[in-house]
Amino acid sequence: MWIKIILWIVLIGLLILGRYASSRSSWGWGGIIPVVVLISSIVVFMNFDLSVTYKNIAPYAMYLLIHLIIWVEGRTAYRKRQQKELDKMNALDIR
Repeated sequence: MWIKIILWIVLIGLLILGRYASSRSSWGWGGIIPVVVLISSIVVFMNFDLSVTYKNIAPYAMYLLIHLIIWVEGRTAYRKRQQKELDKMNALDIR
């Protein structure tokens, strides 16, 4: 029971960390977590002799997809924030 609770806390924490890291200036920091998720999924399938079925792959694929979506949204938010700052500076330069 406690293991499941701890696992959920870690998974949600990784989502929050991924959102924060993907909105920073370096695009690579946000990309590290999806790569780690992909590698850890492969390791789990290799080490625990899981059969490659939809039922086994779906949770890992969904979690990876969520991380990739968060990464793309974070990069988009960073670009918008950067463009807003540039527009603000350009408006001050025109005066």
